[in-house]
Amino acid sequence: MRRRTQPSEVDPTLLAAVGRVGSNLNQISHALNIDRKAGRAIDLIAVRTLLLAVTRQLATIVEDHSR
Repeated sequence: MRRRTQPSEVDPTLLAAVGRVGSNLNQISHALNIDRKAGRAIDLIAVRTLLLAVTRQLATIVEDHSR
């Protein structure tokens, strides 16, 4: 039987930052689903802009915690 390895410790600041980004992504997803179910047009340019912002947030978080 294999032994489970202990997960490495994670910086609480990093965990909180990634959690905030995940929350932002969830809010975007929720809004898109509501609009789609209501039959409203989805502005794909706005969605792309929001996703790029999320990507930038994650890149900044990774950079800040890679030092």
